[in-house]
Amino acid sequence: MTMVLDGENSTNGNSQLFFPTSHDECDIWLERFASSQDGLDPTQTRTVYAPEATLRFSTYPTIRGATNIEKMVAARFARLDLISHVHRYFDLVGSRMWSVFDVRYRVKGDPSREEFLVPCACVFTLMKDGRHKGKISELEVFMDQTVIEERMKMLQ
Repeated sequence: MTMVLDGENSTNGNSQLFFPTSHDECDIWLERFASSQDGLDPTQTRTVYAPEATLRFSTYPTIRGATNIEKMVAARFARLDLISHVHRYFDLVGSRMWSVFDVRYRVKGDPSREEFLVPCACVFTLMKDGRHKGKISELEVFMDQTVIEERMKMLQ
């Protein structure tokens, strides 16, 4: 299914991230990233972000450091019943991966249990080597969160 290059990029079900070097490996890397978010477990954040990572999410201020990213994610996940990422297409150039996702959300406590599908574009900058190889050093997320924010405000 996926090329193994010099034994470094084994993708045999291991949940560890790796630096992708082929189309199939990018596909697997993105699936692992999505899994780290879709379980609504903020502690999984540390499995995908390097310690000094930065996150620029939508219109929020830039967050620096994996610990601070985890805190933001925890606050966000606490208000959701569902988050589900499906990547539609992607490309990798050097240490940057561009990807477009369809992200499905359901807000916690919403009696209608309505799900919102929000398109999202991401630019991941990955660590190419070292102890945190394959982890995110920088992530920029471009999406319109208005419908989710409005539903959260309505339910306060």
